Amino acid sequence: MGKHFVAVIALLAVLAIADNPIVQTYFAPDPAPMVYNDTVFVYTGHDEDITVDNFFTMHRWRVYSSTDMVNWTDRGAPLSHQDFSWAGDKAWAAQAIERNGKFYWYVTAGLKGSNQPAIGVAVGDSPVGPFHDPIDKPLIKRSWDEIDPTVYIDTDGQAYLYWGNPNLYYVKLNEDMISYNGSIQNIPMTTEAFGVRHGDDNRETTYEEGPWFYKRNSLYYMVYATGPLPEKIGYSTATGPTGPWKYGGEIMGSDGIGSFTIHPGVIDFKGRSYLFYHTGNLPNGGGYKRAVSVEEFSYGADGSIPRIKPTKSGPEPVANLNPFKRVEAECMAFSRGLKTTQNSSVGIYVNQIHNDDYIKLRSVDFSTQGADTIFLSISTPENTQGGTIDVVIDSSQNIASINIPKSNNSAWQLLKFPIKHTTGVHDLFFNFKSNHNSELFHFDYWYVKSNIPDESLRQPFKEVLTVPGLIQAEDFDIGGQGLAYSDNDPENQGGEYRDEGVDITTDNEGNYVVGWTEVGEWLSYSINVDSTAKYLWEARVSSAMDNSSFKIFVDDKDVSGNIAVPNTDSWDSYVTINGTTENISAGKHILKISITGAFVNIDWLKFSDLNTVSIIKNLPAPIKTPIKYYNLKGQFK
Repeated sequence: MGKHFVAVIALLAVLAIADNPIVQTYFAPDPAPMVYNDTVFVYTGHDEDITVDNFFTMHRWRVYSSTDMVNWTDRGAPLSHQDFSWAGDKAWAAQAIERNGKFYWYVTAGLKGSNQPAIGVAVGDSPVGPFHDPIDKPLIKRSWDEIDPTVYIDTDGQAYLYWGNPNLYYVKLNEDMISYNGSIQNIPMTTEAFGVRHGDDNRETTYEEGPWFYKRNSLYYMVYATGPLPEKIGYSTATGPTGPWKYGGEIMGSDGIGSFTIHPGVIDFKGRSYLFYHTGNLPNGGGYKRAVSVEEFSYGADGSIPRIKPTKSGPEPVANLNPFKRVEAECMAFSRGLKTTQNSSVGIYVNQIHNDDYIKLRSVDFSTQGADTIFLSISTPENTQGGTIDVVIDSSQNIASINIPKSNNSAWQLLKFPIKHTTGVHDLFFNFKSNHNSELFHFDYWYVKSNIPDESLRQPFKEVLTVPGLIQAEDFDIGGQGLAYSDNDPENQGGEYRDEGVDITTDNEGNYVVGWTEVGEWLSYSINVDSTAKYLWEARVSSAMDNSSFKIFVDDKDVSGNIAVPNTDSWDSYVTINGTTENISAGKHILKISITGAFVNIDWLKFSDLNTVSIIKNLPAPIKTPIKYYNLKGQFK
């Protein structure tokens, strides 16, 4: 083992326990977590790398997401103060919430001219936008107190917006979430409600800023930053949404925070409770360069929140990461050195990769079947020099050393490399190496495949299909890539029906169909054949290209010969074709549809007893429709 790799392993062993802060590519403060559709989205600010005038330098808001609480995917910066016509500066603390399929992002921004903070709202159709300002004016604009909005929709449907420093205010939002009803209310700042402040003659209570309002069971919580500086985290509770509030105590001190501010956010996710906050603990971090961290905690039987200590390790995973599906390169548990950016071609990807940078992922499940091959989407544009990727598991075992040569090619390439056969659950590292200081390459996504399918993992999608009978193309077996199907891209390009790598879309009648097919791809189905015989097969198909074709296999035996699919002028124009099979024996089998000529859409395959049907030997010409233009992936342009 060379000195280079020994040094790498030593470094990774030290860093293996460090997962806080959870974002390292940018300084991302003021965390606001939201649970939606089995995913945690964390909305943050963005402290710029260069601080101007020794003050908060913030121009945009960012979003990150996770399904396991340890691996976080960068979803970009979908909102900035420039998206508000009335804002001139500042992109301070914010929080988002979903209502009736819309996402409302309440933000703090500075007014043009005075730079006085005000609260605005942006609306989007997804948790990651795009977002826009629906009212083209501030929602709240009265004084310099208007910062740090927090929003909650009560169980009776009433939404509340709280905010403020040094005072705490609230208003009842209307159901449209972009206007409010009644006057703004000021919460009495009593020591019974918010505790006694020590060491500051100008403020009586501990409340400083950054409120976080929510309800759990029958108790309402207000978690907030406390003073004097450096800030800590305290909380109060109430039996009603507007108080009266009762001080609950301090839940996190300032030791180990590394920043004079702190900003809390609290959620429950998959039966566990989490506190989000920010620190100054990234390299070059501090009071104006902060980053989000998270800790797991448990409430007391009475609903109290215990004292929580900031850690470098963060929480344990609540799920494993599946590497057999596409994993974005910007999904990471920890990293060093690199950045993310985006373009219109591939969206968000990792760039600024240099020697000794790395990406870590936690709890990656290679399954009992294992993986033997890794696929990497890489671009090596003119300003990059190429380099090596050491793929390492559990900080100590190298399963591949991959050379990425310099090519001056900005096009994205899906590269395939062997890895040492790997099974089970591991932490995974991509360690980047070179003998120069230039940028190495760009990295978009990755996934692995197994060369040894494990038939014990196969299951029918709904039930064992019968022959004679109808087989819907989208109802292929459960078992994943290499066992139930083979698809050249791990992403479902159509985004319909199943969360698998097979590309499924709908036709113009709303039927699910398999599309974007390429030569060598296949689908398999568990079938039961009633009796030994030759069968009539029929298939509903379409193609806008010549030379599209497929074959039908039963237990890897070709039973159909090559089946030519006519050019129907459009992928939306379907015809039914037919033919006869070779003899198929009675009993249980695996049927496979194998693509031999690219870009055929398949709706269904039907088998009938030859003794009960007559074969249509000459199909009518397909009905012509106006020509539509598609790219080579079958996507309408």
